[in-house]
Amino acid sequence: MMKIKILYVENNCRFVETVCKAFLSEYDVTVVPTINNAKKLAQQQQFTIFIVDYDLDDGKGSEFVRYVRQKKDDSFIIAASSHQKGNEELVNAGANFICAKCHFDKINFILQKLSENNIEKIENYQTNFVIDSDRATYKYKRQNTQKFLNDLGLDF
Repeated sequence: MMKIKILYVENNCRFVETVCKAFLSEYDVTVVPTINNAKKLAQQQQFTIFIVDYDLDDGKGSEFVRYVRQKKDDSFIIAASSHQKGNEELVNAGANFICAKCHFDKINFILQKLSENNIEKIENYQTNFVIDSDRATYKYKRQNTQKFLNDLGLDF
């Protein structure tokens, strides 16, 4: 199994602290909150995987994804936004997979399949979290409800 070195581009400190303890403690993870810091580290070090949020302090995560792809870096990039539009933008910029924040419990499965070089088994874990900016209301529905419930061992 290959050693996985992750650059996690995320500015939500509480979320990072929680997921690093709960899901990423067995990996070599470096966390940066900005695109500029992520670019600097990507130039200085070699990472196996990038996990990238969309909404960052100094711009959109898709800018960093495009930067990585323009460097001809073939590292895996996982889109990790809390909303569908952000994940779609990250994929359009070059991310390989989606692991939305509401499905972050699936990140170990994705990382395990990557370390085994078994990428055909990886599915996208997307959310249909839509922001209605006019009324600032939030609507959430799960895509693939049946699969989600089956993953939990429940019948649909």
